[in-house]
Formats: sequence, structure tokens, C-alpha cells
Amino acid sequence: MSTLTIVEGQGVGKQGSSDQQAMLLPFITVQNVTFTGTQGSSLALNANTSLIYVVPSANCAIGAIVGSAGSVGSTTGFPLVASTGMFFSVPTGGSIFITAVGVGV
Repeated sequence: MSTLTIVEGQGVGKQGSSDQQAMLLPFITVQNVTFTGTQGSSLALNANTSLIYVVPSANCAIGAIVGSAGSVGSTTGFPLVASTGMFFSVPTGGSIFITAVGVGV
């Protein structure tokens, strides 16, 4: 089994007088989603989450589901290479789930 780590945070900081897209500390929470060739799904993101950092332990494709858990993800989602992290901006308000499916990227 592989794991997708999702770090949830708020994503706009200040540097001088301008806004900067950066994850603010402290983080809101960290989720670990297990996946294989079968989809794994996160819990709903926190309603205050506006930026996520994701890093998989194995090659995968990720997707976002708005609405309810249990929807089916796809191997044609956004590809991530093992141990390579990416930041994504997400709308606040909750009801967003992140999915991961193992693929040969």
C-alpha cells in the first residue's frame, strides 16, 4: 500500500504590502490517504483550508471531488511522481475530498 500525505493550511501570507501565496503556520491538519491501483479518498478538507501540499509515497494520479465521499477517482487525474510534493489552491467551505489512484507515471 502507498500513502498520499495531504497537509492542509491557509494559503495567503503577507510580505511587505503584497499578498504572497504561501502556506501559513500552524497547519490546519495533516491527512494520510492509502491507495493502490484502487482509489483512496481523504476525509473532507477543513472548511478553512485554502491551500494543500500533497506528496505521494508512490506514483499516483490525484483528483478532487466536490460534494460527497465515495465518488470514483480516475487514473487520468493529475499525475504525481513518488516523493515529489505539489501545492494546490482549493476553495474554502468544505465538502472537497482528495482522491489518489496508483499509476505508472
